[in-house]
Amino acid sequence: MKIHGMEGMSADQINFELKHGGRFVIFQYAVSALVVSFRRPSDVHFIRAGENTASKSIGFTLLTLAAG
Repeated sequence: MKIHGMEGMSADQINFELKHGGRFVIFQYAVSALVVSFRRPSDVHFIRAGENTASKSIGFTLLTLAAG
């Protein structure tokens, strides 16, 4: 699985963010086709301390709304 949001960060920067409230998040989304539904996880996203998850989750929410 790919981790989005930590490109170019050093291990020290990641540890700093984690100590100050950063976290790793997986979003769930659903896709349905007639009588069968699939619930899938996204790739892992790194959310920095103080960063809002809405901008990262809106795509998965809209996908589930349209195709779930």
